[in-house]
This record gives sequence, C-alpha cells and structure tokens, in this order.
Amino acid sequence: MTCLYKSDGQKAQYFIEGNTNNAGPGSDRIHLLVLKENGKVIWGADPGNANGFAYLEGGNNAFIYPKDPAAKKLDAQKFADKGGGVTGSFSASEMKNGGGVVRTLTDRVIDIQIGAAR
Repeated sequence: MTCLYKSDGQKAQYFIEGNTNNAGPGSDRIHLLVLKENGKVIWGADPGNANGFAYLEGGNNAFIYPKDPAAKKLDAQKFADKGGGVTGSFSASEMKNGGGVVRTLTDRVIDIQIGAAR
C-alpha cells in the first residue's frame, strides 16, 4: 500500500495504491486519486490515473475506462488536510480495458491514516 498527499493551498489530493504480491510481477493493483477542491471531495484527474480510478490485473492488463462514468461513486466522510487522512467509500462500477473486456469493482472502503513512520 502506498499513500501520498499533496496540496497547493487551493486544492489537495490523496493518491492511494494497493498491490497484491508485494507489487511483484503478475500483481493486481488499484489506483485511487481523491481530490478536495472548493470544499468538495471528488475523483481526481491525472493523465496517468484514468480520472481517479484504475485497476491493473496480472501486472499488465489495465482497466482504465469506466463503462459508465456516471456510475463511479465516491463518498468521503473525512478528508483531513495536511496529510491527516481520508476515510470513505467508493464504487468504480464497471471498468473496461483497451480491448473492451469489463471488470466490475464495487463497494470498497477507504480508511487511510497518515502518521509518523514506524
């Protein structure tokens, strides 16, 4: 699991990455980019992050295209600035790869707390 926080003073974002197999070859991976702007918490947009959510299956099969972009849901109960953490739930719904194959990724929980390194 990797979690990064950054802010420019006007907006802030958390980038969250979770891997299976310790990120080794053939691992599955999800990326979430959660953005707080103008008091609202929304999916972030980043050129390499498929508008807030991406799923990599088997190390090389990227599901980055939402079948129905309106079906992606994000509900953040907490978004603490200055790296304090983010808590909420999300549903990526159906995501497609470049060949049109679909994976359904629904109803997951985000609960990231950032503290001193151990």
